[in-house]
Amino acid sequence: MLLCVAGAPADAPARKQGLIANLLFVLLLPAIIYSLFILYGGQQRAYERRFGTPDFCPHCKKAVPGRDNPDGNADEELVDLKRICPHCSQTLV
Repeated sequence: MLLCVAGAPADAPARKQGLIANLLFVLLLPAIIYSLFILYGGQQRAYERRFGTPDFCPHCKKAVPGRDNPDGNADEELVDLKRICPHCSQTLV
């Protein structure tokens, strides 16, 4: 994105603002996206949206995804996983 601002013609409005304004402009869009990601809930919410709230194996006490979305599309219906712990291979109840 910095190359887009630096490669703009000399009469472009972005070039007339100065170096500091161009730098702030380049950092503005990623900052907005990052802020929305954090306000939405961050990595935990993204994980739960894809895999559901994790369950815990009663044998090894490690987190096991509650559901799986094989295609990776968060809008499709989620499918229940095989009820076997991937860590200790015990059958989950």
